[in-house]
Amino acid sequence: MRLAKNLFVTIVFLSLSFLAKAQLRILFAEALRLSSRQIECIEQLDTAAAEIDEFEHDYLKTKLFLTYAISFSNMGRNEEALGYLFRSIREAKSTLNNEALVETYLATGEYFRKLQRLELSMQYLDSALSLQSKRPKHPTLLSSIFNRKAAVYTQLAKVEDAQVEARMTDSSFRYSTLALDMAVQSNNIHLQAVSFNELGFIVSRDDAQLAERYFFKADSIWSDLGYPRYQSSVRINRLRNFLNMGKYDEYDRLLPSVMEMLEGRDWYVAEHDLIIIKKDKAALQGNYKLAYELADSRQDLLIRILESDFEQRIGALEAQNNMGKKEQIIEVQKARLATDEIRYRRTNQLLLAMSIAGIALITTIIVLFIFYRNTRKSKLELES
Repeated sequence: MRLAKNLFVTIVFLSLSFLAKAQLRILFAEALRLSSRQIECIEQLDTAAAEIDEFEHDYLKTKLFLTYAISFSNMGRNEEALGYLFRSIREAKSTLNNEALVETYLATGEYFRKLQRLELSMQYLDSALSLQSKRPKHPTLLSSIFNRKAAVYTQLAKVEDAQVEARMTDSSFRYSTLALDMAVQSNNIHLQAVSFNELGFIVSRDDAQLAERYFFKADSIWSDLGYPRYQSSVRINRLRNFLNMGKYDEYDRLLPSVMEMLEGRDWYVAEHDLIIIKKDKAALQGNYKLAYELADSRQDLLIRILESDFEQRIGALEAQNNMGKKEQIIEVQKARLATDEIRYRRTNQLLLAMSIAGIALITTIIVLFIFYRNTRKSKLELES
């Protein structure tokens, strides 16, 4: 039965036009991307690209470039991602395809958010929202835009100024709520999960129980969809939340599944977040030796993240031709200084640990020497 079904699907696929096949390949590539199968996604896009080039189909080119860009961004190949984003923007503008232009502005905003270029990210997201507001209502696109704006505001809330933090958090909550409403209207459960995860993170400081309900909803959806990268992210949030509530049993039950999801992956930021949580738990339970070891491994991973981020930022800055040379030099110097600072801190920590160990050894030798001398003195007095 399954063989007959597969044969039928193959026959139908072969009977389609080249353009229809290319469109199906792009949709399939998008599904592979969401499932974290980036290499297979790129392979499908390469095949679709050959089919599209034969017919010079502009609309599909825009979608093709955009899918390439998001996939390359997920793989950390940021220079290629930015190049495809700009190609997608040019293609959408030349064909007056406003829907594709909204999608590309949205993806570009998310791209710069990942690079911590939050002001530039918000500019692209605002452009996407402004353009979309002039078009027929599109709940799925609006949900995506609102979700990304919420994420930017969440990052902007990480400041020491309490008033600014409160204002940014309120904005994040408002946009997450709007995003969830749009996702429900469009019946897009993936975007609902994105909103649940963001809402959980926002309320976790004030209401951990409510946060867990939000996180659990997102976790369940991504588990059903088979999106491991998203699921590992929300489960790390759940681990942190369980730790804050003192629910160590729930933490211990969830931890192995998160470690399994991260095994063999290059998801350094998620791995870094998990190490911090494990370190905090060890310290809370009085296991300071383990906490120190985890802090040490965190420094190693942080260096790898910064070195990777440094290369990505350089590539992105080189590709971004509208940035002046002076600004490029400043950005590169900032990235290099951040990496050097981490190395310097880690070296100081190692020197401190070696100094403490040396002092402890010298103290032990002195104590043993005094003990030996007193024992020998007592023995001589007894013999005399």
